[in-house]
Amino acid sequence: MQGAVNATKCVSLRRNEPVLILAEKANIRVGDALRRACEKKTKRIDFFVMEQFGKRPLRFLPEELREAAKRCKVAFSTVGSSRKGKLNERFTVRKPLTDLLMKHNVRFAAMVGVDEECMKQGMCVDYKKIQLACKALYSVVKNAKQITVSSPHGTALVVDFSPKLKWLVADGNIEPGTWSNLPDGEVFTCPANVNGIAVINGSLGDVFSRKYKSLEKTPVRWHIVDSRIVAVECHQNRKLEAEFKRYIKLDRNSNRIGEFAVGANYGVKKIIGNLLQDEKIVGVHMAAGYPYPELTGAKWNSKVHCDGVITKPTVFVDGMLLMDNGKFVF
Repeated sequence: MQGAVNATKCVSLRRNEPVLILAEKANIRVGDALRRACEKKTKRIDFFVMEQFGKRPLRFLPEELREAAKRCKVAFSTVGSSRKGKLNERFTVRKPLTDLLMKHNVRFAAMVGVDEECMKQGMCVDYKKIQLACKALYSVVKNAKQITVSSPHGTALVVDFSPKLKWLVADGNIEPGTWSNLPDGEVFTCPANVNGIAVINGSLGDVFSRKYKSLEKTPVRWHIVDSRIVAVECHQNRKLEAEFKRYIKLDRNSNRIGEFAVGANYGVKKIIGNLLQDEKIVGVHMAAGYPYPELTGAKWNSKVHCDGVITKPTVFVDGMLLMDNGKFVF
């Protein structure tokens, strides 16, 4: 409940404001907690459970959600990833819903697949402190030309950036006409170019998060050349390896690195196998696929987006030490 109350603070919920809450069966208790937290301020709540609209993944945004999105001022969605082949709710439901909410100037918390453990960790923090940390981090990276990342597990990356691609701050402060993930606490962009090896030993996003949880004992190795994942290795789990290889062939940019981010949520103490929280741990994550072109200014697109978390990295920004073995030094 404390995490749910914090979520209402992140969207600055006001008295008697209309609210939309979209939950799913897998995390219905989180949805219920959000509803109870909102009821402290308002009774004007539209509450939906994804499965009431049919078998998932859904092929389109239901009309009931469209109408609720038009009349609300604040929205929460705890719905996780659901994909079958090329049918992906990220693009059939989540993106159309987000676009509609932004059109109507809604404050939207996208709590993708958030479970009770996330509510007790990444949401039970002082978001004013998160905002200060992200502001300081942004001041360091916003003009970066090159960042290098290494880790005890074998990560060795050189990442180049362009002033034409914008860095974004995601710090839990959700204003009208904007959306952000909760739990929050990161600074991210689309990199201009990436080369090297990324050992994903935290967790993977999209449908992999719930299925494979923490990758501490089954790390996935990405070999990256000119921002493309050209080879994948997971010796401890060949099934995961095969599934991810298929994933990065789903479209012409699904193997392209579309996001580079630095996590800054001090409340996240360990990898729990839930990507939305895990990626906020003090560390680095990257994503294959969708580069958030509407935010970063990237000139390409993809129908997939899968984050991979690298724990305990050492990070240099234009030769200056930013993070040592997963701890900020600035």
